[in-house]
Amino acid sequence: MIGSFHVVLAFVAPLIAATTVYQAFDIAPRLAASRESWQRASWYVVGIWMVGLGIWSQHFVGVLARVPQLRDGLDPLLCIASGLVAMLLAAVVLVVTNVATLSPRRLVLGGLATGACVLPMHLLMVASLHLPSVRVGQVDAMWAWYGLASVVGAGALRLVHVFRARHNRALSRRIPVAVAIAVVLGAALHVAMRVSGARFPGGDEADSAAVVWVGMMIGMVALVSMAASIGLSEWVTRLYRRTRRLAGSLDDLNDRLRYLATHDALTGLPNRLTLVDRLKHALAGARAGRGHVAVLYIDLDGFKNINDSLGHGAGDRLLCAVAERLTGQLRYDSVARIGGDEFVAVLERMRTPDSAHGIVERVLQVMQDPFVIEGTSLCVTPSIGVAYFPQDGEDVEAHGSLSLHFQSKYDSRTGAIVGAEALARWTHPELAAVPPMEFIAVAERSGQIGRIGEWVIREACRQLEVWRKRGLPPIRIAINLSPLQLNQPGLVDTAARIVAEAGSDPSCLMFEVTESMAMENAERTTLMLQNFRARGFEFAIDDFGTGYSSLAYLQKFQVRQLKIDQFFVQALDGGGSEARAIIAAIIELAHTLAMEVVAEGVETAMQAELLRTLGCDQVQGYYLSLPMPPDEFERRCLSAPATLPF
Repeated sequence: MIGSFHVVLAFVAPLIAATTVYQAFDIAPRLAASRESWQRASWYVVGIWMVGLGIWSQHFVGVLARVPQLRDGLDPLLCIASGLVAMLLAAVVLVVTNVATLSPRRLVLGGLATGACVLPMHLLMVASLHLPSVRVGQVDAMWAWYGLASVVGAGALRLVHVFRARHNRALSRRIPVAVAIAVVLGAALHVAMRVSGARFPGGDEADSAAVVWVGMMIGMVALVSMAASIGLSEWVTRLYRRTRRLAGSLDDLNDRLRYLATHDALTGLPNRLTLVDRLKHALAGARAGRGHVAVLYIDLDGFKNINDSLGHGAGDRLLCAVAERLTGQLRYDSVARIGGDEFVAVLERMRTPDSAHGIVERVLQVMQDPFVIEGTSLCVTPSIGVAYFPQDGEDVEAHGSLSLHFQSKYDSRTGAIVGAEALARWTHPELAAVPPMEFIAVAERSGQIGRIGEWVIREACRQLEVWRKRGLPPIRIAINLSPLQLNQPGLVDTAARIVAEAGSDPSCLMFEVTESMAMENAERTTLMLQNFRARGFEFAIDDFGTGYSSLAYLQKFQVRQLKIDQFFVQALDGGGSEARAIIAAIIELAHTLAMEVVAEGVETAMQAELLRTLGCDQVQGYYLSLPMPPDEFERRCLSAPATLPF
């Protein structure tokens, strides 16, 4: 001890003060950067605790630096009380400075509040030491000290607010200012000790060592705690920044996924999903009286030939060029690509329905100019169909005009029903019943056969589940596949997904392809049939006898059934021996290859009897059962015992 100071403690106190100021400089910008309420509350708790601990420790060690002995120990209640006041002082510092702009009025009030906390904290701390010669100075001196504390506090608040800004967070800026403030606080404490009138009797070296030990312990705890807090705060902030960057990346990824889910990957135009939402919004506006709505369906004639001759790359570039021309005439968000070479445009808020005609003319005109793709001049002609609201429909949903009928297949020996063929039927509101050969051909040309095929599979599975839940005997449903469906990628996966979603057994479905379709690309057909069998589906060759089947491939196909074409079945009525011999040969061949034989197109009793005599396994035709809606089929064929007329 030199004079009236413990030298070690006299150096420790300013070190604690500098660390405390640095702690405040560190917490203030983190509070400012907090966007969530829970983050702000967490930083307030940490800041009040650590800054308050630093203020109390610096003041306590600074007082101990002038105390030669602690013969009467400490008063714990007064010591805790002074610590609570220090926490309150830390709260004042953080709350006052946590604003974007520190107004003069807020600064003055903050300085006065700081002085109001410093004065009782010091007096409680001195009283807790049981110092024998402590006297309270004159009232004027106390007011002077309060004024000094308020001025110093206001200056400290101003500096904390300055270092709240991001550009002032460098260590080279913080540390010198923190040291300077520590010196000022040390001088202020010296003045406080003088003003409070504290006098300390001398003590021996043992007493002095005890004071130093207590001061060093308090100082070390405070310094280590604040250093750990600063390090932990920096680690948490870096972790939070990495989390924010990751969250930002996830947001960008979600935005990208949302874009991909709502836009065509090739042209960037809205896709079918966005189109449906756009249509619903447009129709809602039209119902509210905000103009008329028209829908343009645009299909490119001859695109398939261009795609096949120049390759898919050229076809893709042509589609992008078409999309660019369309968006040049129409609003970007009103045009959508729904697949292949099909585009749809939604025209809304038109004054009259005839307004769409002018737009159609502009689109046709702009599409007349050739497209130059890879140095080749290409001409494509769009076919445009127009539908108006409400003349042509009230909504964008399917109207349920398609239905599925079922034609029974019977065991020719027992007469029991063993299955049925699913047949699509279309009832138009104006054209009445449209023959399947007509609308199926149109669907194939327009590219809609794939969606119709999916609907048939889904509806057949749904009906099978209805019959199963009603306790009716299980049957196998046969579904015809068109040539375009066979060329669709993912046909097997689509069928398996639909069956799984319906909860049906794949073995309850049998897909049929004609003999000519199967032999058109026998290798591809073999692979496709293997994929179908691997998923649990059965397969049949339809119209057998009209194509040019290779017996080698017929053996490779390993189908479940051969269906004799009705041409041979109907020839049985004339008593011709050739038709009978051909059918007998087909039946013998199929049985040798472990296949079942189904005769379709049975229209007379003679045909049915001859087929049974020849050993045909199953029969199907108008003589036995007409195609029927599901309810009628259930009532006449599933619920009642089967009775065949032969």
